[in-house]
Amino acid sequence: MAPKQTDPQFKLRLPPDLKEALEAAAQRNNRSVSAEILARLTDTFRYENKEEIWDRRIAELDRKHAELQADLELLRSRSRD
Repeated sequence: MAPKQTDPQFKLRLPPDLKEALEAAAQRNNRSVSAEILARLTDTFRYENKEEIWDRRIAELDRKHAELQADLELLRSRSRD
């Protein structure tokens, strides 16, 4: 998505090797360097949100696993009696 002329501008200093890598990636992806940077930044936020979702799901599964293990131990102890 190309930035609009009314979008705020941001001056950024880049090491030469990073600038070259961005230029090469932009050319491969048929984008301007600015569009390449925007696409990559946008992707990092999408990934970050997905990571948060997976972290919550894993925590939920860990809790369920602990509950099931407790239930199993209870059943085992009852079967021993």
